[in-house]
Amino acid sequence: MISRTINANDGAGPHTTTYGTTVVNGFLIPVQTDPAGNEILHTFTGLGGSCSNYETKTQYYQGTHTTGTLLRTVQTDYTYQPNHQDVVGDGVSTVINVLPIRITTTLNNNKVSKVEKDYDSNLHLIFHGAFTESYGNVMEMREYDYGSGAPGPLLRKTDYTYKAFDTASYLTANIIDPVSSVTVYDGSGNQVSKTNYGYDEYTLQSSGVTTNFTPPPAGTPRGNLTSVKKWLNTTGGTLNTITTYYDTGMPYRVTDPGGHTTTYSYSLTYAGGYLTQTNLPDTNSPNLAHHVISGLYDFYTAKLTSFTDQNSQATQYAYDSLWRMTSATFPSPDGGQTTFSYPDLVTIERKNKIDGTRWTDMFVHFDGLGREIRRISANDEATPWDQTDTCYDVLGQKHFVTYPYQGNGLSDSQCTKPGDTYSYDTLGRVTAITHSDNSVITTTYTGAATKVTDEGNGTRNLQRVSQVDGLGRLISLCEISSLTLPVGLTPAPAACGQDVSATGFLTSYSYDTLGNLKTVVQGGLNSRTFQYDSLSRLTSGSNPESGTTSYKYDSDSACTTPNSFTGLLISKMDARSIRTCMRYDALNRLTQKNYSDGTPTATYNFDESAANSVTLANTIGRLSSQSTAAPNATGEVYSYDQLGRIKINSQCTPQNCGTSVFAVSYAYDLIGNQTSATNGAGVTFTEAYNRANRLLSLTSSLVDANHPGTLLQNAHYGSFGLTSDSLGNGMSDALGYASRGWLQSVSATSGGTTRYSFSLTFAPDGDIATGNDSVNGNWAHTYDDFNRLLTANATGQAYTYDYDRFGNRWHQNGPHPSSLGFDANNRIVPGSGVTYDAAGNVTADGSHSYGYDAEGHLFQVDGGSAASYVYDANGQRIRKTTGVSSVDYVYDLSGHAQSEMNSSGSWNRGEVFAGGRHVATYGNNTTYFIHSDWLGTERSRTDKSGNSYETCTSLAFGDWLTCTGGDPSPMHFTGKERDAESGLDNFEARYMSSSMGRFMSPDLLGGHQEDPQTLNRYIYARNNPLNFVDPTGLDFNLACSTEENTPTCQNGLQGTTTTTTDANGNQVSKFTATVISNDKNGNLVDKNGNQYNASISGAGVSLSQAGSNQTGSLGVFINGSNPTTVQDAGNFPGFTFNFTYSNIASGVNAGGTFKYSGNYGDAEAALLKAGFQAYPGDAFDPFHLSSYGNAAVDFRSPGAAGTGAGSGHFTVYEPRTILEHGMIIHLTWTTPTRGTLHLGEHNVYNGGLIDHTIEVLKYLFHR
Repeated sequence: MISRTINANDGAGPHTTTYGTTVVNGFLIPVQTDPAGNEILHTFTGLGGSCSNYETKTQYYQGTHTTGTLLRTVQTDYTYQPNHQDVVGDGVSTVINVLPIRITTTLNNNKVSKVEKDYDSNLHLIFHGAFTESYGNVMEMREYDYGSGAPGPLLRKTDYTYKAFDTASYLTANIIDPVSSVTVYDGSGNQVSKTNYGYDEYTLQSSGVTTNFTPPPAGTPRGNLTSVKKWLNTTGGTLNTITTYYDTGMPYRVTDPGGHTTTYSYSLTYAGGYLTQTNLPDTNSPNLAHHVISGLYDFYTAKLTSFTDQNSQATQYAYDSLWRMTSATFPSPDGGQTTFSYPDLVTIERKNKIDGTRWTDMFVHFDGLGREIRRISANDEATPWDQTDTCYDVLGQKHFVTYPYQGNGLSDSQCTKPGDTYSYDTLGRVTAITHSDNSVITTTYTGAATKVTDEGNGTRNLQRVSQVDGLGRLISLCEISSLTLPVGLTPAPAACGQDVSATGFLTSYSYDTLGNLKTVVQGGLNSRTFQYDSLSRLTSGSNPESGTTSYKYDSDSACTTPNSFTGLLISKMDARSIRTCMRYDALNRLTQKNYSDGTPTATYNFDESAANSVTLANTIGRLSSQSTAAPNATGEVYSYDQLGRIKINSQCTPQNCGTSVFAVSYAYDLIGNQTSATNGAGVTFTEAYNRANRLLSLTSSLVDANHPGTLLQNAHYGSFGLTSDSLGNGMSDALGYASRGWLQSVSATSGGTTRYSFSLTFAPDGDIATGNDSVNGNWAHTYDDFNRLLTANATGQAYTYDYDRFGNRWHQNGPHPSSLGFDANNRIVPGSGVTYDAAGNVTADGSHSYGYDAEGHLFQVDGGSAASYVYDANGQRIRKTTGVSSVDYVYDLSGHAQSEMNSSGSWNRGEVFAGGRHVATYGNNTTYFIHSDWLGTERSRTDKSGNSYETCTSLAFGDWLTCTGGDPSPMHFTGKERDAESGLDNFEARYMSSSMGRFMSPDLLGGHQEDPQTLNRYIYARNNPLNFVDPTGLDFNLACSTEENTPTCQNGLQGTTTTTTDANGNQVSKFTATVISNDKNGNLVDKNGNQYNASISGAGVSLSQAGSNQTGSLGVFINGSNPTTVQDAGNFPGFTFNFTYSNIASGVNAGGTFKYSGNYGDAEAALLKAGFQAYPGDAFDPFHLSSYGNAAVDFRSPGAAGTGAGSGHFTVYEPRTILEHGMIIHLTWTTPTRGTLHLGEHNVYNGGLIDHTIEVLKYLFHR
């Protein structure tokens, strides 16, 4: 072959790759030239001087080999044997049994790494003599680090044994591949992990199948995996999972390490070929419940035609003659229908039924290679379609992606609207992302290091250099700066010593052999250290801010019985020596947490038909109630519709638990838009949506002279979000957006009078350069080398900020100054009046003293004399007591305190939320409408007639809040409640002191390796409070907190790109994102408006980008077994997610666990609390198929901030052995006993790779 031409029929014409030869050093070398003119040289060598030519060297050039740049060289060595048949041939010498034994990769700076493999020698041949050769099974693999000019030290050795080589009958039966054991050693030869695999160990169960089936004779090897035994170094024992089989080879029963058994059935109607019923373990939490799912099929096509969930709700599926799905009909009356049509060979249309007359409408159009080139969705606006286009370069890489725009559909010209352009090197690594305003993110690669330069924050460009080891693990990150900082430990920059020469501040990381993070070293700061057992479960984590927390698994005699749950986290002890003990049911769902310090026990119940005197429905497999113990008892119940959406969420507080509840209920349209909700105080809100699932109007049942029935109406949307609406007091909102989608202006007017407005200008990276606010003033801002707020200037006000390299804010200089000092634990030094407990919680700040419960919740101020607080099992503050007065709170599903009740149960105050924004406040027997800035900070409130009632000003960190008016609501900075008794802002998971510009307690998540500024667990919003918000107090997020904000409000690149070489010598680029966000419509999007998937089903939670090519590790686990660590994701004991986030491992478990038990509504509520909104139109979406054809239900997932890159994904899939259908289906949120955990990477061709999606689910895994 001399050329290959591909025409994708995408309008770009044909692209040709040519194949020829060139002479190098006197040798004729094959050369491959891609359509962009880059060359790859392939050197072939006759092994052993024979005529058997194998590729021994591959050289990758940017450009030609004569004038371009050599980027990478891969050298391959082989083992081989002489061809014994040559003795009867024509005298030509050849070799056989050729296997690669060594792959050596040399980078462009002469950094070298290698991977070596040894093979079995169990193949014995007799041909003109006896010979010993190999079946090709790897017996040992050795992985080496990078070295200069030669490979570095051995990092990891892995040994394999095989069933065929220790049991002759398997070899006889040609069952060669099954592995008997995998043992991992460190570079010094110490065993760190071992797993044994057993096969065919148990008697087969008769299937009863006789149709075309005769069981093999007894004792015949089958290769069925029947046991997995994982060695635990702390005890010397193993955690075992047992699987038995039918005589047909299908799984019969799976028993997890805790002894819980799941049974699978295969109906004789289908000759035993399809899984038709799964019986999960029975539970008693607190009542007996049977957990059964089942399916029906088309016998001839194997397509699933009906699926019935644990609550006996059935979904029906239909197909066309080409086996393509044409409809999915969900349980009636709560569910609707999704239809699919195929107008032509390259277009798919999907419609979702909204109600009796309306359907959503979406088309996806592909080119001739099956790549998506346009996606359009009906929007009910004058320009009728929301559109995005994608075009590809000559190498098939994504070249251009438009920002969202409104158009006329599939007939519009392709890729003519503003968007981002991507450039790549020969290895497919992104080298530049150029925005429509010509600002650019550049990436260069040298050796094992990657340098990223962002678009610039108006003062300077942020630059970061990251370096990886031979296993692709981030080992150092340099924050480039030449400036000596005015404050702090190790304030002077130094040479970072990486493959890219740079001066700045270095953060170093080290790992254990299994890839778990062991240490983090940052200058003069005390190091972070982590320890794990052989199952990669975190056993101890020490951080400067929070001290040392230890974890125990499987059993703990210090906990009250029952205290043994094999494979699960049993207890943790924090630095205060407070122990938290956990209990689980047979499905490994968390049922109780109790505490050694007297914090009220939290209880979680499932599967109930009634609780707290409330009748519940569709609760099997789902959380049905939760509570905390007396004396200040709290509780809430959950009832679901047929599709698993929460219909009843009634709650009780210390004033009425045991006697009554505050009634909270919800209703939905057919695709899941919330159409009505009650607030616990008797008020019902009704919402209407357009066909794009965007909020159109909001009405209230509270109607009188002071309370208008219509709160919001006439909402219209553009390509980036809301453009106009009308409020119930006659106010009109008008919103404008920058060319790249950032919210740029808001004007709220009444009768021609502007009550509130702001306008913004942006730096190239999206940082706010100026903000002209009609209430808060006109400000100009600059940022430092770390993208932290450096100056803020307005007329008569000029502020500067001094930080150390770790993000501690030492000085606020200006009219309202503050000055602090910090130690090597990122804590404020003694002498300022600030003190801490052992876990790093502020116990005094010079004005007040504070006390904390076992979960780290602030529960009293000044010993209770100023205030005391009560929390529910979700960690929500349910009661506030100040002096002798108490108020209780009732929450909505998004975690908003929507009703404040006084001690007699009467309604004090109501907060109205809809469409991702705070719309209004009910108080003082009237209605106030809210007008917020781009961060969600409430700047103006207008009364029922549209007159200005209150305005509030504050500084960048929310400090020096000053309001004119009656202040009817305590919701202020970024929409959070400010407590008058302490001056602190309640950020849900913890409290923030605006005067200090930092949190009072350490973050339970711990930050992101790729951005060392986030490692400081006290800082607020990365010290960039004008661009970032922290919606939950668990991790900073981007400014997407209100409806008034842009839906694509990622402001700047937060992350790094790293490069590694895999075992095959392929160099892979990985972009690691820091922050993600949802838009106001519930879509999860990247900066450019590209939408992403998420899935919540009984199989678990999935986050992924549509159309990505996924690579990465797979971990398979059985319910209740020891967790499998996949990449850097953390630990997953069964289906209770005890995240240790191994990149910064300590502390996540300090927040407890979130038990995903198949409870769709519960998981959705947790995601909502984290700042997500479900995208109901994707309840069934074949465009976003799960890997391996497994099941999932789509929501949305974001991408890498500032890059348009695809996000990585976290997936627990329904395995094919559970439901053999080979397609995505609408699971009814059951809890499988078996699944696949996939933390994948996204191929660089799709815009970058992301590991850290753990923070995406930050609240989900906090509780």
